[in-house]
Amino acid sequence: LLAQCAREMHSELFIAPRPLVDLMVILTQPQPDELIHDPLAGVASFLVAADQYVQVISEDWSEKAASTAEVQDSGIDEELEEKPLLMGIEPNLTWQRLALMNCLLHHLDYFPALPVQWGNSLLLGKERPLPPADVILSMLIFTQKQATPEDFLEYIYRHLKPGGRAA
Repeated sequence: LLAQCAREMHSELFIAPRPLVDLMVILTQPQPDELIHDPLAGVASFLVAADQYVQVISEDWSEKAASTAEVQDSGIDEELEEKPLLMGIEPNLTWQRLALMNCLLHHLDYFPALPVQWGNSLLLGKERPLPPADVILSMLIFTQKQATPEDFLEYIYRHLKPGGRAA
């Protein structure tokens, strides 16, 4: 559906192949309590894949914990309820709306905040401080002439927590 929208709009929307997205998520290994950020969210492919990855590892953890029969009921439910913190920024309003649709289709409804905000990540980082991210995932596709790959690499470097991971 997203690819069809991109063709119909004759836009330069680039949707990363899902195997590539999955590989980048697997390599960075996001965890439930980490902030995952995509400064050029596009249609939120990385955020959706990261959320799905965290759900899978959480299920694996819960199955292992339940099989030990030493799990106390008080703490495990709270830990399993944790979701990754997702923050995407998309400068194109149409793509941001497609990203929100994609997030809703994959049950990423983080009310009251939207998982993908509309704005320019390079400017937002300068106007108001963004929280440092544990994981930054992005396809650096440049459709705007104002930004260069070096600008975004600097953005990624400055917005990662110490020990953070990026792909």
